Amino acid sequence: MSHAAVAGAQPSGLAQALASTHKPVLLVAILGLNVLIFLLEVFTGGSTNTLNLIRFGAQYGPSVEAGDYWRFITAAFLHIGFLHILVNSLCLWELGRPLERLYGTAQFGFTYLIAGAAGSLFSFLAHEFIAPRTVSAGASGAIFGVAGAMAIAGWRFEHLIPENFGKVFGIGVGPFIALNLYYGFTHPRIDNFAHLGGVTAGVFCGLILKPQEEKPRDTRLAAGGFLLLVLIAFGIQYRAAHNYDRALRTAAEMLDAGKLPEAELALADILKRGALDPSVHTLAGLINVRRGRVSEGIGEIREALRIAPGYAPARRALGGIFILQGNYAAAASQYREAIRLDPTNAVTHLSLAEVLRLQEKYDEAAEEFRTALRLDTRFAAAHYGLGVILVLQQKADAAGEEFRAALKINPQFTAARHALAILLLKQGRYDEAISELKEALRLNPQDEWTQKALAAAAEMKSKAQ
Repeated sequence: MSHAAVAGAQPSGLAQALASTHKPVLLVAILGLNVLIFLLEVFTGGSTNTLNLIRFGAQYGPSVEAGDYWRFITAAFLHIGFLHILVNSLCLWELGRPLERLYGTAQFGFTYLIAGAAGSLFSFLAHEFIAPRTVSAGASGAIFGVAGAMAIAGWRFEHLIPENFGKVFGIGVGPFIALNLYYGFTHPRIDNFAHLGGVTAGVFCGLILKPQEEKPRDTRLAAGGFLLLVLIAFGIQYRAAHNYDRALRTAAEMLDAGKLPEAELALADILKRGALDPSVHTLAGLINVRRGRVSEGIGEIREALRIAPGYAPARRALGGIFILQGNYAAAASQYREAIRLDPTNAVTHLSLAEVLRLQEKYDEAAEEFRTALRLDTRFAAAHYGLGVILVLQQKADAAGEEFRAALKINPQFTAARHALAILLLKQGRYDEAISELKEALRLNPQDEWTQKALAAAAEMKSKAQ
């Protein structure tokens, strides 16, 4: 069919559509939805936080490969930073109003969704060959689709579009497309593949859609259906994020319980999705180390630090591995870096103190234990560790006070009770030592060490008499 024939086929529909007072109901709803989602991004981790964007449904190759196809839709409603959403909103407002007036809410919504999904799909396919772990988001693919549809509408209905609309249809929208594509090609952080996919889909929509004037009821139904579809996509993503968190918690619980195969199984699906989550790689590293795969474990933790150099738990985990390898200097270095990143974490100060004790730097170790106690006054392990240092420094009375403080916080702290009993025996306070050992045996009747220590204490008391 020729251009002239197509143009002449619908003069009344086109004229009525452009002359109508149709309000951009769906356009306003899309802009409002974009702002709402952007605010949720900001207040739940940040709109420029890569992991947060993935959790919200950004286009991310490994997740799509694992079956998260709804990300082709959700990605079109996410934005990275204030400037990103501001520019996209202004462009969408300028281009979307005449297109929704021309085609009506239903066809405008169809164009927007198809172009947004096509932009995400094109980006995914292109990055599979360039950088599979690229994270992309934004409405620009959909906006380019709107622009593409307007360009084709201007070509199809060139002689019927009023002069005051000519600037936004046909070649009037050409500079917008050309300049933005050029800008995308010259700025590597911009996902021009999404732009190309979006404009291609928009051209397709422009070739098949027909101008029409909608009834108010049809407008409401179209807008409602569009929003329902988008909310369903985000609902699926919310459930996927919930399952992700549950799998991560399960893996951590299984690791703490010593159920290493179960912990590894719980993490398997997350790792398959190429998680850009330092906590996942740190946990995987610890599981590998516990299963004897030390080099693989270190590799996972270093991957966590590659993703997030400021992730203190990965530094702590790496420090713990270096302790097992007997590399105390390297362990101390990792713990000091973790403290620099998170100075209020009492556990890190405790860990550094333990390494300093192993290096026989008792004064420094004591200070770190005291710092841990300033941060957490009910930290039984820190009282115990400080007590051990005080024993090594031959400060028996002060050491005894620390052991008692640990037991006051945690009466079942067997190591602290044993240390106190040994200290009392060295001081010749046999009855007190025997009392502590009996309490330890009451709490753990099968403890052979306590049984032997109790017998030895009774013998020492008998000889002293």
